[in-house]
Amino acid sequence: MTIESIHQQIVESISVGILVLDWNSLTILDLNKAACRILSHTPKDLIGTQVMILFSDPVEMENNFRTATKSPGNTFPAELLSPEGMRIQIQYSLAPILPGSALVMSLFPPGGNSTASNLCIRLLAFSPDPMFIMDEDFRFMHFFWERAHEYGINAEDLIGKTVHQYLSPASAEKEFMRYREAISTGQPLEYTSRVRIKGTTMVLFTRLIPLLDAGGKVHSILGVSRDITEQEKEKQEATQLEKEIDYRKDFVMTAAHELRTPLQPILGYLHLLVDDPEYFGLAAETEKMLRTCLDNVERERHIVDRMLELSLLYAEKISINPTDIILKPLVADIVRTGGYDRDAEIAIEIPDDTHLVSDRDCMYTVLECLISNAVRFNNPPKHVWIRYQGNGSNHQISVQDNGIGISPSAIHSIFEPFHLADAEKLSRQYNRIGLALSIARKYINLHGGTIGVESKLGVGSTFTVRIPTEVPYGA
Repeated sequence: MTIESIHQQIVESISVGILVLDWNSLTILDLNKAACRILSHTPKDLIGTQVMILFSDPVEMENNFRTATKSPGNTFPAELLSPEGMRIQIQYSLAPILPGSALVMSLFPPGGNSTASNLCIRLLAFSPDPMFIMDEDFRFMHFFWERAHEYGINAEDLIGKTVHQYLSPASAEKEFMRYREAISTGQPLEYTSRVRIKGTTMVLFTRLIPLLDAGGKVHSILGVSRDITEQEKEKQEATQLEKEIDYRKDFVMTAAHELRTPLQPILGYLHLLVDDPEYFGLAAETEKMLRTCLDNVERERHIVDRMLELSLLYAEKISINPTDIILKPLVADIVRTGGYDRDAEIAIEIPDDTHLVSDRDCMYTVLECLISNAVRFNNPPKHVWIRYQGNGSNHQISVQDNGIGISPSAIHSIFEPFHLADAEKLSRQYNRIGLALSIARKYINLHGGTIGVESKLGVGSTFTVRIPTEVPYGA
């Protein structure tokens, strides 16, 4: 038997010397660092040796030991003999851990705190986890658990009794099966079990260690049970949350596909009608109504496409194809195609020879989102500045406006899906659903980069994209 238990770290960290001794031979089985310091020896020097050789009068000490084992909790004076021949005055106490098998000796200076006596037993009494020693008939010889009283358990009352005293019959029978296995195999056993203790359900992780006598026969079991109820609960909640997230991803993707399907024929027929109203004999008022329908269906198609795009990004089903891009013509194309220069004065401050490696379609989507927002959420006279800075490791593209700005309370949420900081007013005015920035951030993340924003209400906002100069192909 050694100090290999849940309390090993505690025993190693205290200043009191602790030795584990064989009950019959009084040889040292294990000791902590403090004992090594007090005795001026290394563990290698002492383990397996007879403890009596450490004292100045071994014969007297052997007689004193027999008295001390009958008085656990009491302290006794003694005189050690150091390797250099110096005499060291100490006090010690003995505490049986397993009568007939092992005992613990505590060493501390004279006048030390007497509460240090019987230290291991006291430490075990404050165990936050159930610890016990059972005989071969599965009756408790020792039981330690600081929280026992919370479950109406008196540890002293359990001595000589079985787990039926505090577990439900079903839980107790399952535990007995494991104890029998440990006894029959003589091997340590670890398992997780759900038990009911005085009406409370707990999840315990238990380790059983068979203890052998001199002949190698199992005569008792040391058990340590750790309460992992909260950890199991958190694990189940995390698993459930992960399932819900996956379900929502699949739901959005499925919904987008299902919504997209019926829109295709509607769009086709509406385009057919409004492209040749005379052929179908449409009155001017009818044509006007159909064009209104077409505009709204186009808007719905755009929303559905955005939902599908974002769901694919979150499901990690989109990869990028980085190529060499000249940045300034790409930005100019976005401005021209979107007609943004008709609504705002746009300054493209990008050197003509600026190249970057990125997926062209992704970068087009990201910059189109930022430029579009900068023009839309602006105040006359509208100004937008598109700038570039670079160094050896990163490209930095910024889009600045002199617009309405973003409130501090919303600035950390604007990249979340469907987030609209001022939804009631702006979503209707600008036909927004709050997906563009989420998609932009996902695309930049695929490039190994980041996108951030600085803003001040009534002054304007600056969105900054940073991507590494070397983007891995097929990321």
